[in-house]
Amino acid sequence: MILWIFQLVALLMTTHGIPQVVFLSLTMQEAGRDGYLAAEPVYDVILDRIYQDHQYSLGNTTHVHLRYESSNGDSEALHHGPNFLGKDHSRCMDVSADVSEYFFKYYFSNRELFNRPLSEQIILLNTPDCMDVLHEAANFVQELPGVVLMSTAPNNEFANNQRYPSVINLFGTPDDYFIYCLAFMAQKYGWQTLHLVCQTNGRSFTSNICARVPGTLQHTRSSNVLLVQSYIDVTNSTSFEEALTTAKTVRVSFVLLYPSLLRDFMIAARKENMTDGKHVFMSCGIQGVPAQDAVYWRADDGNDEMALQAFQSLLIISDGVVDWNGSTDFLQQINDLFAERYGWHVPLNETNNDGPIRTYEMFLIFSDVFRRTWENFGSMTIADFVMAFANHTYDLPTRSVYLDPVGTMIALVPVKRLNATTAFYDTVLRIHPKTGEMIVLTDSWFDMTFLPGDFPLCGDHGEKCFVTRSPDLFIAIVVVAVFVVLLLCVGFWAARRKYRKRLVEHLMIERSAIEETYGTKISRNWSYRNQEVELMKVTSSTEQNLFGNSRHPLYHIELQSILIAVSQLSHPNIATFYGLTFDRTEWYAVFEADVKGTLATVLSTNCDSIFFDFDIRMVFATSLIEGLYYIHHSPVHYHGHLTPEVCLMNNRYTLRITGVGTTRLQNPKKSNSHFQYQNKDVHELGAILQCICADIQEIPISYLDIISKCHATPAPSASIAKIRSEMDRMFPRQNNIVDLLLSRLGKHAQDLEETVHLRSEELGVEMGKVDLLLREMLPADIPSFGQLVSEHPPMGIVVFLNSIHSYFDRVVQGYDVYKVETINDSYVVVSGVPTRNGSKHGWEISRLALDLVSIPQEPQYLQAQPRIGISSGCIAAGVVGTRMPRYCLFGDTMNTASRMESHGEASRIHVSPSTHAIVNELEKADAAYSNQFLFRSRGLIAIKVPSLYY
Repeated sequence: MILWIFQLVALLMTTHGIPQVVFLSLTMQEAGRDGYLAAEPVYDVILDRIYQDHQYSLGNTTHVHLRYESSNGDSEALHHGPNFLGKDHSRCMDVSADVSEYFFKYYFSNRELFNRPLSEQIILLNTPDCMDVLHEAANFVQELPGVVLMSTAPNNEFANNQRYPSVINLFGTPDDYFIYCLAFMAQKYGWQTLHLVCQTNGRSFTSNICARVPGTLQHTRSSNVLLVQSYIDVTNSTSFEEALTTAKTVRVSFVLLYPSLLRDFMIAARKENMTDGKHVFMSCGIQGVPAQDAVYWRADDGNDEMALQAFQSLLIISDGVVDWNGSTDFLQQINDLFAERYGWHVPLNETNNDGPIRTYEMFLIFSDVFRRTWENFGSMTIADFVMAFANHTYDLPTRSVYLDPVGTMIALVPVKRLNATTAFYDTVLRIHPKTGEMIVLTDSWFDMTFLPGDFPLCGDHGEKCFVTRSPDLFIAIVVVAVFVVLLLCVGFWAARRKYRKRLVEHLMIERSAIEETYGTKISRNWSYRNQEVELMKVTSSTEQNLFGNSRHPLYHIELQSILIAVSQLSHPNIATFYGLTFDRTEWYAVFEADVKGTLATVLSTNCDSIFFDFDIRMVFATSLIEGLYYIHHSPVHYHGHLTPEVCLMNNRYTLRITGVGTTRLQNPKKSNSHFQYQNKDVHELGAILQCICADIQEIPISYLDIISKCHATPAPSASIAKIRSEMDRMFPRQNNIVDLLLSRLGKHAQDLEETVHLRSEELGVEMGKVDLLLREMLPADIPSFGQLVSEHPPMGIVVFLNSIHSYFDRVVQGYDVYKVETINDSYVVVSGVPTRNGSKHGWEISRLALDLVSIPQEPQYLQAQPRIGISSGCIAAGVVGTRMPRYCLFGDTMNTASRMESHGEASRIHVSPSTHAIVNELEKADAAYSNQFLFRSRGLIAIKVPSLYY
């Protein structure tokens, strides 16, 4: 049986052109009048409030009730209390097709109601929250120009104004928002490990979230949280052992199971003594599920008391509305209307309160948007009207919400906990799902003042650590460990001291080991191990003994470090340091001596010297900079007294800096003045660079710029690294003068060779022309012919050539070839002309070449080793001359064959790629010619022809 109920309420008032609002509510329920009656008081109370607050804009509103009632209605359902907005989705899905058909019949019977333009009327369609019904309605209203589908379904699918441009669904919280709130709580309370409990089969709201938790957490502030997962078989509610075992090891478990299975899990946790506050269990729910008041812990199965106690350790992240100060008054009005009309008397705490409040919020938001946009309805579409909801903040009596650009509501997400006294859920936290802003209403947790963080390493009471279980034994172990560590430290210190002493011992030179070679000058003319050395004083009898009371600085830690660092310097521009020697009351550093003088000596030579050359001076400058760069980046850090006198020249005129480390040896105490001394070195470097080119007339500006940077005050404007880089760009680096002179000689020899080559080419032009005519196609000659001419008499050469050419003539007769020319030791043969032989010419020439190169080693042939070159291609042929006519060949092919021969080797056949290709094609085409030859590539070689050949 189908009942039509049509109620029209028209307010006759002056609306000043405000479009009419038609609220079309479709309610459905299998049992009796439950669905219709449950929704009607809610809509009546809400619309009354809207009329009172927004009479000017929404006064012209009509509410049309459409009710579908099945023939198997049960009037007893009325005694079970109101079920606001039809929560039972499973029953509505069974009859969703009937409901859709019912609405479509209503549409076609009242088409005049739906055909008015938006400037005159807007229709709000509200259906049950069943997803099947919503899908049908959402698709249908897209074809209607003035209808908006408004829903409070807790599904984010419809909260997208781009996919559903005619649908307004404000309460579909995205799945990721629940995970974001979990991540913000983990960050606040320091949860580094989370236990995720999911169901293995069955598809539900919680299973969808469970699949998204790992990936979504990686993009939050809690991306470093360790996630441990467990799975529950939904067909076996007792299979909690593995999950509970894991839950015991972590503080927080995020349990995503459908409500009845969640209740069983929490009861199992209670039996394992895990619900006393030591562990935190969390879940999430939509539209009061499972956080609906007193429903999911109570099942009347004998375990309700245990479930009540267990649920106190459960926090639920809900998409429900937060507590509103006016909710009690608002809901009481609805309950009073139920009692007045239908005799229902149900306590407020036993109903789903979120539904009516959400519906109220939906109408409030619609009213706000309607007031802002109705004047523009003449130029708007329904999609434009829906878009006006988005990207806007709404300050409602219930709460403040924001709709993002696609229409998703962003509001504070409540976190609820079961109140042990009232046995109903209270909101304890409110979290902003985007910013993480958190409002804490109550942070107490059992006997603690706030939610606990991760388990301490030793447990909440130290039960996991040995130190708390056996403190005396632990102290004993610590004492023994400290003693062992001290022994190891002492052993390491002694071993290191011995090792450093061994490194320094060989640097202590006995005074008797240094011999005076000549003269009496103490700073020069000494030798050590047959090497000329110089002694540089580092102490004096009038100064305090910087090396301590001992004559040997073997036990002076600072001196040891300096000596080791200086001795390990190794660079072409650093003079060798041999060690220290003690003479009476003074210590001397022993360095290698100069062989060719110092830089000061070289710079003082006259202008006729080779050292006046600018490039040679630049060798000195770059060598000096390289040495100083190495010093500044070594453990020595600086030189301290850089002058031309400490720049030595060895036997290859390589500049080597001496005296490195003497400044450190004179002041071995550690200081932080490295940068001060390095700046001093750069200042002194500038002075030396200026001296190096003082007598040069034309000095590059860039070189003078480097000098100015070194002389900048109060500190150089460039470090040694930057100066080195600029010198490298200006002047190629040379190690010494000898290398520079050798490179110059090499360049001069190369230039001379090129000049001689050019002159030789001019001389051999005519001979080259003759060679081009004589050595063509298959040119063969004797590589050692010139040597044979020098070793044998003329008649012997004539006899030799006659023997060779006669042998070649006999061999040629057996092949399809034509002898072109013989001059001196050259022999030219062609195949394919003047008689054509198809593609056999390459094969004929190659076979002939193998026989010619295998000349018998007999005395009359004087050990001849023919050199043969072959090429194939197009040529020009004809008879030339009248007195002595000759059959001549011309073209690039002739030239290429000649190059093949001239670049070949004795007793070898050099073949161009063209011949190689022709022979291979013939072998593939005719089996009679296959497997006759073996070619081996020579690689790329340079030949003066149009291409490179192998």
